Formats: sequence, structure tokens, C-alpha cells
Amino acid sequence: MNDKLSDNSRADDIARKLDQVAEQTTVNSQFAAELEERLRNAHEPKTNWFTSAFKQVSPALRWTALMVLLGLVLSLSIKTLIPAPQPAANDTPTIPDNTPAPEDINTPSPPLGETFDYGGAQLIMNIPFPDSPGQTNVYAAFRAQPATTEYVQALAAQFGIEGQLYTNPTMGLAPDEAPLMVTDGKQELLVYSRNNYLYTSDRVRYSRSYTSVPNENAEAIIREYMRTHGFDFDFRFDAEGGAYGGYVLRQLSPDGLPMTSDTQGSTRVTLDKDGNVLSVSISTIDYEPASLGTFEILTAEEALQQMLSETLPGGSMESSGSGPDPSLAPPQYWYHDYPDNQTVTVYGNITVYPAVDPNTPAILFLENVPVTGSTGGMEALNNYTFIQATGQFVIENGVRKLSVESWNRDIQMICVSGSARRAGEQIIITDEGENVSEYMLVEPPADLPLDTRSALPDSQLVSCGAAIDGQFHWTSIQFYTDTSQMGGGGGGGGFFYELNLSGTPVPFPTAAPSSSAHNSAESSAFPKYIVRDGDTLQEIAASYNISAEEILQANGMTDPQIAVGSVLIIPVTRLEEERGTVDVQVFEKPDGRRRTSYTFVSERDQMYYQLKGDNLEVLQETANRPIEIWGDLSVDEAGAAFLTMEKFEPLYPDLQFQVLTGTQTTKELNGERVILFTTGGTTYIQLDQDGGYPDRHYYEDGKEVNIEVLQIPDETYAGYPALRVFQMMPTSSNPATGTPTPVGLPRTANTIEVLPDPFGNADSYTPPSITIEKVELMYYVSDPSYYDETLEPAPIHLQPVWYFYGHNENGDEVNIYIQALRQEYLLPETE
Repeated sequence: MNDKLSDNSRADDIARKLDQVAEQTTVNSQFAAELEERLRNAHEPKTNWFTSAFKQVSPALRWTALMVLLGLVLSLSIKTLIPAPQPAANDTPTIPDNTPAPEDINTPSPPLGETFDYGGAQLIMNIPFPDSPGQTNVYAAFRAQPATTEYVQALAAQFGIEGQLYTNPTMGLAPDEAPLMVTDGKQELLVYSRNNYLYTSDRVRYSRSYTSVPNENAEAIIREYMRTHGFDFDFRFDAEGGAYGGYVLRQLSPDGLPMTSDTQGSTRVTLDKDGNVLSVSISTIDYEPASLGTFEILTAEEALQQMLSETLPGGSMESSGSGPDPSLAPPQYWYHDYPDNQTVTVYGNITVYPAVDPNTPAILFLENVPVTGSTGGMEALNNYTFIQATGQFVIENGVRKLSVESWNRDIQMICVSGSARRAGEQIIITDEGENVSEYMLVEPPADLPLDTRSALPDSQLVSCGAAIDGQFHWTSIQFYTDTSQMGGGGGGGGFFYELNLSGTPVPFPTAAPSSSAHNSAESSAFPKYIVRDGDTLQEIAASYNISAEEILQANGMTDPQIAVGSVLIIPVTRLEEERGTVDVQVFEKPDGRRRTSYTFVSERDQMYYQLKGDNLEVLQETANRPIEIWGDLSVDEAGAAFLTMEKFEPLYPDLQFQVLTGTQTTKELNGERVILFTTGGTTYIQLDQDGGYPDRHYYEDGKEVNIEVLQIPDETYAGYPALRVFQMMPTSSNPATGTPTPVGLPRTANTIEVLPDPFGNADSYTPPSITIEKVELMYYVSDPSYYDETLEPAPIHLQPVWYFYGHNENGDEVNIYIQALRQEYLLPETE
């Protein structure tokens, strides 16, 4: 699998958050340790050129440019991406219609109901608990099956697309895992697996569509569309409303309850301004309609109390996400359009989709418009390469295409953020980065907002394109009257217990009274060690200077035999000569104050510890390099582990970061997929930047890449010399000769950036309270598209859950799913 689109620092952030969640949860210690490790291992960092190129933007503007760039280059590549604004006619702006639906679910109702303590915040029930049946069914679900070429071609005919069959490598997957695609250049069908696909009626309009256009006849239009196109599954029509619009079709079970999963169970439809279907994202669950039986369930109130309880077993999942605030002015968008049948010079990002038939050429798109003509060499470009092309837009069989006469890839795309002003007959845009620069905007939109500099940084004009000889050839412009509208984030976590439908209940373990000298809060600071092949309990204990009996007691074990891959809690409250690295981050608050965070990552067990103590500033000189550290482990008032540093010693004070150029391959080692990097005749294994595990940064096609690394003397993994990888990007190549051309990779591992403080002006994170606005009984199945070939296939079940929907006080959506089956139908093992 080719992993792309992220940075290792994000993986670190996720791991730290997982640690904090685990540390603040009071459960059986051994179970908590193993669960934490399973969650940590579920995340694999990914990368592509965007990560490295983005680092070249000034820190003050990165948050501004991030959503813009992602919207430009990934608009048709990520199935979960929310559609963006309708194209502006004649370079006029599109202002999404955010008129609330009759029931605007994005505006939380005032808290009127019962209040519960939840995760350090409050959960407020703003509606009464619904009535509950005594029993529901459980169904057998089937794992998602790969789509065959015959299946995809039949589906394309169902949507009325006549076109060749291609693969879509822009999804970040290996070629043999990339989804199949059929397109005629305008319409597109992207198939991830059977029963999971995305249809768009117009690639360009869909890529520019930020919201669906509301329509009072939407249900009738969509039901007729689904009927005439042969989609006959039962569904409930939901007007999604809110900031993003669109309409959700909830798949229904035989007994009439809606169904859902991590990724499937609903269909999302968007309409254009004329009431025509713009996109259909269909994701249905395949299951056996004959029930496995009826089983007793909890009421909604019992399920909530079980989730809130620290002693009652029960599984739950929570997710949250944010989007633009509908109460604030939406952003305005402009896209640079060109006349037909005239020679023009255009700029944009190329995407290349290889044909399934090796005798059929790849199809090429420039900003989602198909490209023909003199395109020799384009098919060898990396996806999202920015180019300059000269040619004419023509209409062929109802499809608009760019007939290219010549093209040039020695052009760099930039995004400038600031303001615009008039200077005589010209419009000047200003880049308010670290080094202020100005450009003359070529063919500016007539209604571009001017003279907004006084409103910076609360408002931003973001222009993307090419800067050539003082002129800015723009591809898109976005104006945010309020920069808080520049996108949102999300998160979540939790687990479900496996089902026990045997009729014989399996008791859940109860925590025995501990004879340890440490309370549960102190124990949360203990390191966790993953057992490796060849380890013994005695050797592990000796490495931490404790006895094997202490480890047995801390983990509630009586048998000293340990299994490879199991997670052991190590009951130590002090680290001596512990080897690892320090991650340093500087955060700036909205009021201008700054705070610096120091996090120590142990090489031995990959545990993360916030550092406290005196003179931590000297650690900035050794950031990301190996050190040995001494200090005591403790927990703060919130139960988070920290290390009070007494002293440290740099291990390699003269060690320098390097940028190397070479090629990559993948290899299976001891059942683990690793990335090998070859340069100068030597093959290395890529490790993450902390040195504990293999790194996942990888580019396919065997092309040369530049990577920023740290090579620790004598560090090896699985018999290979190792490189710790911090970032990478592919080299460029001359389209005529295919020879590499140098591309500078900015070094970042030795730089401490200043980032916006996620705590705002607060000194620490305070979880926001949640208001619940809807509760209903549904059927849920864990992601049926996930399948680990290294494991025995386990049955998956479509089981009842209570779904709690609401918003937190920040306005973010919150979705909570709680297992509804009673404990006798659960196993003390997580899915």
C-alpha cells in the first residue's frame, strides 16, 4: 500500500493524544495497555509532495493556505471530501446559499435537559430519551468485496457513462489497490469496492462545489433519480442541511431501522442550482437479510449511563467534526475560466489516470479538464504537478477539452495570502508573509474585494497560481471575511466489544484489589513495553532495574510466560539514562503570548512524556536528536503523565541532518511491510523520526525522491542500516529526456516553528460541553471495507446501537454510538 498525504509530526500528535486518553481512563490496567497499543498501531503516517512543499510557505500563512491547496488539488481524489462552490460565471464570485433548513441542526438548542459529567466536560440531554423495544435483531454482515472490471463497466452503464476503464492512483494507494474509474471526460464514476462508489455528473463543477444547492423538491427529485437508475434498496430520506447541505439516504434494515458503519450505510446526494443531480456517493452495507436471532437490548438511558460509568462494561464510539459556521459570512470564490476556440496560456495541476488496458493510453486532466493534443511526456509526471500549457479549449461530443500546443513544467505554484488594491488600471495583490511582496494580477475578477489590508489577519485574500516576472497568473482566488471559516477538523475514538451469540454468557474480568504501592493515577504514568521476539520477563525487568514479580503484579498476571506483541505495564516511577528524542513545539496564542512544549519520546517503548523542570530551553539545541535523560515520572491534576527532568546528555552533539536523493522499494520483513531507500550504492531501512518503528513515507513508480534524514551511528533494523526520516518529496524530471532535475527540499527538522495554539488563550485544554439533540436506535457494523489478510477472517455483525447526535459548545458536530446489546451478548474482547 502506498501511503501518502501526511507528515510524521501528525502521527506523533495522534500518538500523544491516544496516550493522554488512555492515561485518563480508569480501566483494568492490562486491558488498557493492550487497547492503547491497538489504537496506536491503527495509525500509519502517510506522505506526498504536498507535505514538503507546504513547509516552504511562511508559518503565519500555512493555516490560511492549507484548506485552499487541499481544495485545489484533491477535490476529486478523496471520497470523503465535501463538495465545494459552484463555478462563477464570467469570473464572478460564488457565495454559497447557507439558508438554514427548517430545522437547522448546526445551531445547538439551548441546554435544557439533564446534565451528566463526561470526559471532564458536561453532556447535556436536550431531548427526552426515546422509547425502546425490548429486543432487536442481529444480522450477519459481509466484508466489502473488490470490484471487478465487469462490475464497474455495468455500473457505469447504469449511470449512463460511455468511457474507458482507468485506475485512480491519486487516492494514495498502491497501483493494485487503486480504485477503478470510468470517465468520458465530464462524467466520472469512481469505484472503491462493490457497493461503495462515487458518481459525478460534471468533474469541473463538482470540484468547485462547496455546498449543495437546497431544493424544496429534493426528495422527489432524488427518489425519481434513484428509481430510474436502478437503485432499489430501501432508504430513509434525510435533509442534511447545515453548512454543507446535501441530502442523506439512510439504508434501512428489514425491520425498518437505519443502518450505518465507519464508512458505509448511507448515500449522499448533491444537487446543482437547476435541481439536477451533481453527485451521488453510494455506500451500502451487504448483509444477510435473515436475522441471526433477536436479543435483549439496553434502553437509551441505560446505554448512556453505561458509557459514562467507569465500572460497567460496554463499547462506544465517538467522532466529531467541524465545518464553516453558518452564522458567519461564507467565503467567496473565483476560478479562472478561459474562452473556447482561442489560443490561451493556462496554469494548473495535472492528474494522470492509467488505463486498465495496457494498450490504451492514460487519460490526462488539467484542473479537471481533459487534455489532448501535444501532451508527450505529461503521462510521466507525478500527479498534481503544476504546469503551464498553451492551447485552445474545444467542445467534442459535449465534453470540454484543452487541446495543447505546448507545455512547460518548470513552473512553480504558489499561494499568496494578504489583500488587493488598485494602482491605476492594475490590480496589485500583496503577499503578507515574512517577506512582503507584491504582484500585478493578470485578468483580475471585476468584483474582487479591494483595500482589505486593514482587516488582516481576520480576513484574508488567498490567490493561487504562478508568479512570473512580477505578474501573478492566478488559477483560483478565495476571500475570507472571517478566517475562522477556513475549514475544520475532526477526531474520535472508542471501541466495541465482540459479540457472544452462543447463549452462554462469558464473565467480564473484574479488577482485583491491588497491593501495589501506586494508585491508579500514578500507574497511568508507567511505561508500556511491547514484547518482542526472544524477550523474557526477567530480561525486560532487568532492563528497567525492577523485578519480574513487580511486572507480574502491575499487570495482574500470574504466569511469567509472555507473548510476542503483548503490552506490559512497567511499574517504574523514574527513568535513568533513558534514551530517546525531544520534540519541541512553540505555540502562539491569539493574544500574542507564547508557550513552548517539550515532549520526550522513549526509543525503547515509544512512550511520550511531557517534560517539566528547570532550564528546559537548552533542549531546543538537541531537538529531534538522540539524548539520554534522567527524571521522575508523575501525573498532573488531569491524570496526564509527565517527566520532571533532572538532567540530560546529548549522545551525538555534532550529528547533522542530511538531504539525500535515492530510490525506494517495499519489502516484507517478518510479516511487516517496510520501506527501503537506496542511495550511493547502499540500501537503508526507513525509520520514523524517533527511531522506534519503520517509517511509511513512500512514493510508487520507482522515481527518485529527496528525503531529509538523520543517520544515527550504528543504528540498524532487521539487518539494514537505518535512516530516520523527517520529510520527503519526489525529484522532478525533464519531460523530454526523463533525467532528474534538482528540486530543493527545505530543511525543517532543525527548525522550531511557531504554530497557532490549539488551546486558544487558555493555559490548558478544556474539553467543550456537548448538547445532545437527537437519539435513535440504529444498526451498526465496523468498517466492512477493512480486512487484514494476516488474520483469520472473523465474522462481522450488524448490531443494534444507540446513536446520540449533537454539537459541542464550539459548534462541532458530535456523533456517539453505544452498543445496545446487554452484557450477556458481549465478549470481553474488543473488535
